[in-house]
Amino acid sequence: GAMHTFEHLLAMKMRDHLEGIVDVSPMGCRTGFYAVIIGEPKPEAVMDAFARALADIVAHEGPVPAANPLECGNYRDHDLEEAKFWSRHVLERGLHVQETILIEGR
Repeated sequence: GAMHTFEHLLAMKMRDHLEGIVDVSPMGCRTGFYAVIIGEPKPEAVMDAFARALADIVAHEGPVPAANPLECGNYRDHDLEEAKFWSRHVLERGLHVQETILIEGR
């Protein structure tokens, strides 16, 4: 439930902090998230927005956005406290921009 709740909150909170966000969705393998963004923000701007979104998740009170039968097919599978725990954990470990390594010939 934590990852599902994190997904709902991250999509909402990233839109508050970075212009051009269309969607933020988890990869099917659950190893990361895709961000669909109109434009080409600098990596540091995305990282800053992500940090601010994580802080917003930690501070979130109230219901999980869109966690209802009309907007979410799996609306019963949420865990706000666990999503807050992991958001706090990531913030405490720190964020950095990972270097992009281009693979030639593909």
